[in-house]
Amino acid sequence: MSDFLRALPVILRNEGGLVDDPADRGGRTNKGITQRTYDAWLTSHGLPSVRVDEITDEQAGAIYLGAYWTPASCDQMPWPLSLIHFDAAVNVGPHEAAKLLQRALGVAVDGDIGPLTLSRCRAAGPRDCYKYLLERAFQYRRIASAYPTQQKFLAGGWLLRLERLYAEVT
Repeated sequence: MSDFLRALPVILRNEGGLVDDPADRGGRTNKGITQRTYDAWLTSHGLPSVRVDEITDEQAGAIYLGAYWTPASCDQMPWPLSLIHFDAAVNVGPHEAAKLLQRALGVAVDGDIGPLTLSRCRAAGPRDCYKYLLERAFQYRRIASAYPTQQKFLAGGWLLRLERLYAEVT
């Protein structure tokens, strides 16, 4: 089984089902996919727009592979770092996830996964994974502090997500 297929159920579990919380800056989502992202994927496949409520696991998987796993270079990272980075890319976007990863690995932070970052990824061990999870926790706390409407997502959402990922490293 590929690491992507191994990671996808974890992502789907973390993202959950249909969510339409007015405080969620991502808007209405299903399986973690926004309506805008789903519309773009449907259009690129010559399909008519439908509500994100109707997205299938297969469609979500195709979107996750093409828009997050591959652009974030997860296929070039060892497990479980690839899982943690994939989850970060889904949650904050590939560019911001790259910055968090680079901070955790102690390389120059530019948001681009280049040869130096990939070299450091290949040498990464559990300690690096824990540092990455901590960088993400710090980022979530900064977001909750800067945007009070987002505080409700901290404990039961973002930090719970990190706890689940921590279990994959140990």
